[in-house]
Amino acid sequence: MTEIENQIIETWRIHNRINLLMIENISDEALKATLSTRGGRDVARQLAHIHNVRVWRLEAFAKKLGEGLVEFHKEESPSKTKLLEAFEQSGEVMEKYVQ
Repeated sequence: MTEIENQIIETWRIHNRINLLMIENISDEALKATLSTRGGRDVARQLAHIHNVRVWRLEAFAKKLGEGLVEFHKEESPSKTKLLEAFEQSGEVMEKYVQ
């Protein structure tokens, strides 16, 4: 791999570790928080959406890699445990895709 390719992979790893660290340290109360007055996504649903976008990208560009990944329903507000599992899985698969 070239130096730039290694840097891109390492940047993805850092990005994913930061997301996991944030999810691990956010309180259950904060996961349910929203600033929306019209029923918009709470923090857990926003994080679920980020994971779903990863899944959708994989389905579009590397279908086999994305097989078996969990996809959250639009109205689902997943627990911290579910979010951590999903981000760990999609993070690893996205890293393989980037490689």
